[in-house]
Amino acid sequence: MQLRRSVTSAQDGVGRTLTFNEDELGQLASNFNKMAGKLEANEITRRQLMADISHELRTPLAVLSSQLENLEDGVYPLTQENLLPLREEVTTLTKRINDIRQLSLAEVGALQYQWRRVDLSSWLDEVRHRWWNRLAEEGIALETQSAAGLVVHADRDRLHQLLQNLIDNARCHANDASSLRILVLGEAGQAVIECHDDGPGVDERSLPRLFERFWREDRSRSRGTGGSGLGLAICRSIAIAHAGRIEALRSAMGGLCIRVSLPLAEVES
Repeated sequence: MQLRRSVTSAQDGVGRTLTFNEDELGQLASNFNKMAGKLEANEITRRQLMADISHELRTPLAVLSSQLENLEDGVYPLTQENLLPLREEVTTLTKRINDIRQLSLAEVGALQYQWRRVDLSSWLDEVRHRWWNRLAEEGIALETQSAAGLVVHADRDRLHQLLQNLIDNARCHANDASSLRILVLGEAGQAVIECHDDGPGVDERSLPRLFERFWREDRSRSRGTGGSGLGLAICRSIAIAHAGRIEALRSAMGGLCIRVSLPLAEVES
């Protein structure tokens, strides 16, 4: 629906004539058309999201239904071993639903943030402490390096959530990766967080699509092992909330590099 600029006057609710000059009417028409376009885009996004959610939840529910039917029909005995796959599917389904909720809150700006000054060097030390042993058990060496004195205005927990999603993404998708490198750098008034892996990487044409919700480079990948396809979309929302940006690049290590740029906090007087 488009609002035309040819009308120069109209009557209000009590019969008074309201006159608009061409500039005012042009601005009104422009604002109306922008609003109509945004409403249409939001409706298309809503429909696509519902279709995506239905598709994503159908697979674990179908697996659960099939396994329960086999137990009920006596195809498999009711043992702890045969109940384990059911528990795994419930865990997968629960994570998928939690990710969808997180992304929905992020996209409407409803995620809660506790803003404070965060020194990224000490923050990266926390990251290293949290992940070192866990990644070592999986055969992945973690390397961290940070420039000193980089302070951002941020939510510390949300930054941990962002990096956790990046690490989980590398663990799920960087098949045969043996090394993960996290760098914090200063660059042109920005603090830059880079997460590198030495996995097989991603096709160049796929890099811009990594942050789309539910997108996977390999559509045949099992949803149980391939992640929800929402982690990087949530990272993008967190980066935007911090007035930053996120991008995917080829890593010098041979795999993928996710680069997050955040504005540095003003120096306190």
